[in-house]
Amino acid sequence: MNLMKIPLLCIFYMTCLQLSASHLLGGYISYRWVGVNQYDITVNLLTDQRSGVPGGQDGVLDLGDGFLVSDFNTTTEEISEDISLVSFSVLYTFGSLSSYEISYMEPNYNNGINNMEGSGGTPFFITALIVNDIALGTNKSPVLRFFGAQEGLTGIAQRISSAAFDEDGDSLSYELIIPRQARELQIPGYFHLNDSTLYTDYSTGNQANNGPPLYSISPVTGEILWDAPGFLGQYAIAYKIIQWRKFGETWRNMGENEVILMNNISDERADVSITAPASQCYDDAPSIQGQFDVEGFTGGNQTLQVFSDLDGILVNGRSISAGEVLTFEGNIPPALEVTVPSSAEPRDLKLYRVIAALENGPRTVTATWAFSVGCDSLPGNVGPPPIPREETCDAFIIYPNPSRGQTVELCLPNNTDRPRHIRIIDSAGKVMFERDVTVSTSLLELDTRFYPSGLYFLQVNRSTWKFAVQR
Repeated sequence: MNLMKIPLLCIFYMTCLQLSASHLLGGYISYRWVGVNQYDITVNLLTDQRSGVPGGQDGVLDLGDGFLVSDFNTTTEEISEDISLVSFSVLYTFGSLSSYEISYMEPNYNNGINNMEGSGGTPFFITALIVNDIALGTNKSPVLRFFGAQEGLTGIAQRISSAAFDEDGDSLSYELIIPRQARELQIPGYFHLNDSTLYTDYSTGNQANNGPPLYSISPVTGEILWDAPGFLGQYAIAYKIIQWRKFGETWRNMGENEVILMNNISDERADVSITAPASQCYDDAPSIQGQFDVEGFTGGNQTLQVFSDLDGILVNGRSISAGEVLTFEGNIPPALEVTVPSSAEPRDLKLYRVIAALENGPRTVTATWAFSVGCDSLPGNVGPPPIPREETCDAFIIYPNPSRGQTVELCLPNNTDRPRHIRIIDSAGKVMFERDVTVSTSLLELDTRFYPSGLYFLQVNRSTWKFAVQR
């Protein structure tokens, strides 16, 4: 490998000139503590083998302290007929105790990504935050046990999970993000997957055809729900994993990883599904058991994999170690019986997951069961924050009104006072949403899925409008 200390602006300029490579489908950076201030840092890239361009050839790894790496010894693993996992590692010693945002940039995303304007000329950029503080202890970042490009079908609700596993036992939280094309620059033409521009009929875009599409992530399990894809083609999904460790009564951020993965939506019908048990809390460990139902399988090339981050659970009588992936091939069982024996010893108030993934031809189906001991309830999914749009309207518009408890679209007229401060207040005076929006913003999408039925007041600076939520 070649370590260089070069001005970042120069590297960014040279990287953007290399637009011949259009092949990247996703990636993330992982790391593990090795010794005093020393980390083994690994870049993992999903590449489109049909492009003929291998990953890791034109990229630059920025170690967050001015040092850049541009020459890598890569390894390649074929994931499927068209997709490879390319990875390389760098052993690096930081100069001091501090936090470092390391990043990797390479040209470019695949051409023709539906929710990204000009994807073939957009630099691929991922980051990871290392909190190098010996007082907090050593740290390993999560690794993704189900990491690959996902497949889905138009009009069919899809659940996606990469099965992040933290060997240190840190708690993980998840949030959807807008990907960046450089350290201080979000991709300007990026759309979340439930954006109205990605649907012929946005108002009935979900699988049931009775409401707008949903796009959300579980902050505690990392499962992404997309209900449901609209158009055929590729989509870029971006989210962040945050590691938390408790010291006394205080939770500390131990590091972060950004993940980008590609979702390919086709119209090939493959009527397979996995239904997970309802996620819930239990009073004690011996009562924890559940069943995954697998339907529509035909055998052949199908593969069913099961992951758990609790050591010693039983799946159809077979024990799984924490972080292990159990594989069923050929004769896929119609049901997965999951039991948590007392010997597994789950910790109180610690969230555990069992994730099943079925690969069936063009489609990947996943399902997640989450459980904990000694709590009252588990949080649901959370939609992404709204993305500002450079669109205009002559009068205030809120649609649909009434909302059915899903996504509402706001268009703010140009004569709205600036800067714009937006609040949503319920009839009892509780603030449900509050944020400042950029001066250029006219169109916003807001997730009202968790709003109870009732009347709400939308305040934009000194102006107020009403809308209703009906279920």
